[in-house]
Amino acid sequence: MDMREAALTCLLVLALGCAAKRSEDKCPLPGCNVDPATQLSFDAVSSIHARMDDDEDGTIDTRESDGFLREDMEYSDPATQHRRFHGGDQTITLKEMWAAWLASDVYNWTVQDVALWLETMVELPQYLENFLENNIDGPSLPRLAITNHTFMTTILKIPERSHRHKLQLKALDVVLFGAPLSAQRSRVKDVALAVAVVAAVTGCWLALVQRRRALEHVARVTSELDSLQKAEQSLLDMQARLLKAQEEQRQAEEEKQNLEMRLHQEATKRAQECSAQPADEHELRGQGEWSLGEWAVDERAVGEWVAGERVEYEPSVLQAWLQLTHEMEVVHHATARSHAERQLSVARDMAEKVQRKRSSVLGAFYIAHSASLDEVDHKILTAKQALYDVTNSLRERLHRWQEIERVCGFSIVQNPGLNALQVRLIEGRQGDGREPAWSHWAPYHLPP
Repeated sequence: MDMREAALTCLLVLALGCAAKRSEDKCPLPGCNVDPATQLSFDAVSSIHARMDDDEDGTIDTRESDGFLREDMEYSDPATQHRRFHGGDQTITLKEMWAAWLASDVYNWTVQDVALWLETMVELPQYLENFLENNIDGPSLPRLAITNHTFMTTILKIPERSHRHKLQLKALDVVLFGAPLSAQRSRVKDVALAVAVVAAVTGCWLALVQRRRALEHVARVTSELDSLQKAEQSLLDMQARLLKAQEEQRQAEEEKQNLEMRLHQEATKRAQECSAQPADEHELRGQGEWSLGEWAVDERAVGEWVAGERVEYEPSVLQAWLQLTHEMEVVHHATARSHAERQLSVARDMAEKVQRKRSSVLGAFYIAHSASLDEVDHKILTAKQALYDVTNSLRERLHRWQEIERVCGFSIVQNPGLNALQVRLIEGRQGDGREPAWSHWAPYHLPP
């Protein structure tokens, strides 16, 4: 009895151990209360493990995995897949395979990820609708990796045997080795391509904006250059008016001198005729009265002529000083005008260079990123302001000296010249015994 009870006890222990072993293999997670989808996924992984375990010892060694990869999965050189499957372990148990599957990125794939995999990697897009209707996600892929005619044909409606075989091999690949490297590389390429496209679009947009700004800036420079040319033309017109006014004044002075000369000659001639012809007392008296009246007129004309002679050839001190002041202003105006013309020439040359650069392929982009436009703007504005100042100064000077001549009653603009005035005033002060006021002055000369 004792021997029989002991034997029964041993058999019971062995049976319980085997049942526990089978239960553990069937449900590797703590407890067996798992959802049906997880159970189906585990059953499929267990079927794959059993298929690879040729000697049925519960582990998959390197020889068994190499043979499975070559024969069942049709890899001619499975070295890379072999390393990815085993890692550092020489044998793989069901628990380890299940844990590796749970840790895989493929396990967390959504329905959309599986649909993308079916379309791009498996290249069977005609079954997308069936996959989406049955919510085939990452945990469902092990069911595709085993031979399950009902699931493939009835549920997923894949009638072609070649399509089922292809789908099974692709599913085995992602279950055992994770996401395909080509898909990962494809994602990296997609990201890189997206970044490149965004960078290219951004660069094109920036280039377009910069080109638009450059063209607007160049147009503004051209407009400012046109206004600069108008200012230059205004200065030339004012200068022409000044020359015309001076010429008219010179002609008026000449006509005045000619008239005074004719009056003087006529008065002298009549005086000589009166003194040369004898007459009676009545005639002499009448002629004398006429001659006295005419002589009074002639005397006034001669006086005016003498005054005119004194104005032209013997100017008063005030007139000489005013004429000298006018000539000095002419010198300063010529200097300012020469400086403004140089600024105008520099600004025009720089604007022409900018316009030549704009016509090149990268001209607008280069102009937008250089300081040349700002410099051209500054040069044009400076030259335009200088021309305006010179023009306004010329206009004011012309009006002022015309008013001074009208008030004083003698010529100022028409004069012997700066050097002659300086010499005459110096001699006049030396004749009075005084030191010349500008003995330390350097001679004034018009600029070239």
